[in-house]
Amino acid sequence: MKRAYFWVRGRYRGVKSWLDQFDALSYYLLIICATTLVLIGLYMDISIQQVQIASDSEGSASLTQLYEPYLRTTLIYLVGIAAAWGVSRLKPAIIIRYGWLMLVPAAILQTLIFTSLGVTIGGNAGWVQLPGIGPVQPAELSKLALILALAAVLDRYTGAITSRVALALMGFIVAATAGLVVLGKDLGSALVMVVIVAAMLVMAKFPAKYMAITGTLGAVGISILTYMSANRRARISAWWNMPSLADDESGLTYQPHHAEYAFAHGGVLGVGSDGSREKWGYLTQSESDYVYAVLGEEHGLVGTLAVLVIFLLIGYCCMRVMRAHVRNRYILFSTTGICTWLVGQALINIMVATGLLPVLGVPLPLISKGGSSTVAIMLAVGVLTCFARNEPSAIAVLRSQSQANRRTVLEALSKWRIWHRG
Repeated sequence: MKRAYFWVRGRYRGVKSWLDQFDALSYYLLIICATTLVLIGLYMDISIQQVQIASDSEGSASLTQLYEPYLRTTLIYLVGIAAAWGVSRLKPAIIIRYGWLMLVPAAILQTLIFTSLGVTIGGNAGWVQLPGIGPVQPAELSKLALILALAAVLDRYTGAITSRVALALMGFIVAATAGLVVLGKDLGSALVMVVIVAAMLVMAKFPAKYMAITGTLGAVGISILTYMSANRRARISAWWNMPSLADDESGLTYQPHHAEYAFAHGGVLGVGSDGSREKWGYLTQSESDYVYAVLGEEHGLVGTLAVLVIFLLIGYCCMRVMRAHVRNRYILFSTTGICTWLVGQALINIMVATGLLPVLGVPLPLISKGGSSTVAIMLAVGVLTCFARNEPSAIAVLRSQSQANRRTVLEALSKWRIWHRG
């Protein structure tokens, strides 16, 4: 056993030293992973939308109405990519100085759910119907606002993190983001935000006494909210007991059972998009909460493990960024929060799809259908990419490559002009 341990540790150190020689690896790997997830999400949306198109084509739907979901999803991804690219080109100092301002629009949007604009979708009341835009889930933007604002406070009050001012500011930030989400009865998003705050406080070396008090209050609050909702109690009870589909009179285990059928039907290699059965009306949340189950049916164990590996690679990139900016505490804290958000939320969604957790309504980042979620996560990826671009070891490499690309373009234009004149 000891020999196997030392062998694994030796191989790990060897791989780590080999990867460390690539100075701009974090930057390129983040782009590759995010692009791959976007393409997977676009493919899964097209695959699942086949059901809607097939049902609408039997009626009197026009061609524009049939393909409107595709165009909408493509537009959302394009907006997210543009936002991520714009943020990635910023200097880290701009994000450090002005990132906390995102707290203002996030809190305003979250407050709108208590007005006449608030709507309930899929049993979740945390949505806002914006005129001309459609339904928006403000909790997704609140997650990024929470991370950037809390990182600013932890950076500003390093060494005095338990002072009254620091505690008051952190309490205000959590109340303006996670507190409003809790009042909006979005328990899944609130749970993700609690995990984000806990990870950032641990990274900031928050005293264990305060951590215990905060954790206890958070656990008590979530327990009370869960108990006050009859629907949540029923869902947790159904998940814990998990009766057979025939014996389930409430219908709350219908989705988890069909998610299991999807994984079983997919096997190792999957049945392809044409062979999938569960997306045809059985999994009613196949494009959001249970997109991972449809992925498992269509592409099998190989496809699901590939997605899991991609999220783990994003976590690895975040660790590289944190190590490169170990002296910049803001980047350290904000990267910790974004990493916890992306990887943690992905794991929660996967655990729900595989039956390890009750239904929480948490989307799979960049793969589940959702405009506000996709744009907010792409903004977070843009922040990570900005930090990765400005790693001390990556700056010189990216600058030299940019100059080489510029020379190549200029030479190509010069040759084209000579050829055109001749």
